[in-house]
Amino acid sequence: MSYQKVKKEAAKVLEGSSIAKPPVNVYAIAKRLGIRVVDVPHVPGFSGFLHRDSDGTPVIGVNKADNPRRQAFTIAHEIGHFCLHPSEAVHVDKEGAVSLLLRSDQSSAGTVKIEIEANQFAAELLMPEPFLKDDVAANPAIAGGDAAEIKKLAAKYGVSVQAMSIRLGSLFASM
Repeated sequence: MSYQKVKKEAAKVLEGSSIAKPPVNVYAIAKRLGIRVVDVPHVPGFSGFLHRDSDGTPVIGVNKADNPRRQAFTIAHEIGHFCLHPSEAVHVDKEGAVSLLLRSDQSSAGTVKIEIEANQFAAELLMPEPFLKDDVAANPAIAGGDAAEIKKLAAKYGVSVQAMSIRLGSLFASM
């Protein structure tokens, strides 16, 4: 799947959720899509999962020990799998799970196609390009790489500074 298709899918979800400014509420998006989000007790190396209950209800499990920004990214990532990879019955983001689709050091490194797509979707959902372009136009110090301004922007979007820095880097590379 091309990046443009991933971007288009994320934009459709945002539009359908009537989200016009950050931060993006991934819990509300999941609810609108009919996805139940549940907290899962802390399991080392586990971020989240997507599966369908026996009645067909999609469920996203998220590690309740992760910080809220990480949880939001995990939920956005799993919504990405739900929207982009509907044929998956179970998707677990856990290091070392051999028999399931997983998020491990390998997939985090960007070598597993569906993980790359789900990460792109999560970035597009949490940090939509049109919102960021408006923020950068209003504050050129962001484009200049001002660390304090990027930190403020990350807080505004409810994401980590690392996620925001990566997102801004990818956007400016394509501009």
